[in-house]
Amino acid sequence: MKKGPLSNKEKEFIDDNKSMSNEDIAGKLERSVKVVSRYVEVRSLNSHIRTFCKKRRSWSHCHD
Repeated sequence: MKKGPLSNKEKEFIDDNKSMSNEDIAGKLERSVKVVSRYVEVRSLNSHIRTFCKKRRSWSHCHD
């Protein structure tokens, strides 16, 4: 099993294969399910935050 941070190529694979289960993706990438699940969770959360901030542009914590 690979260790360390996900590569950009691995992240792209996960993003392109959202229809697959996290377990299947982890198996294909030879990564732990925990690492794949965490990446999917963070990506989803970031998407929700960006959507929220687009609606609330005046809030200072929503700006980069």
